[in-house]
Amino acid sequence: NDLVQYLFAASREDAAFNAYREQSLPVLLKFVRQIAAAARVERKEVVVCGEIAADPATAGYLAGVGIRILSLQPNHIGQLRRYFGAISCREMKTAAANIIG
Repeated sequence: NDLVQYLFAASREDAAFNAYREQSLPVLLKFVRQIAAAARVERKEVVVCGEIAADPATAGYLAGVGIRILSLQPNHIGQLRRYFGAISCREMKTAAANIIG
């Protein structure tokens, strides 16, 4: 949420924030992909946290663009484990590429 808020100058108090976040997903994923690639070159880790990391589909897209560490509330771990156990890395990369366009 913070990254979307700062990147797009969107206010969390705006009732349309979640819809805006969903609509901005392709741009956000391109941005995160660039960050992940630059971090790999510098041998740095990128951690994504918050609601976006806890959502299985979005977490899959993040993994598809190169994010390897997610920080989330413990009550979401089981759901993400099931999701990541049922999808391959190739599928996540393909899904992310399809969103990005």
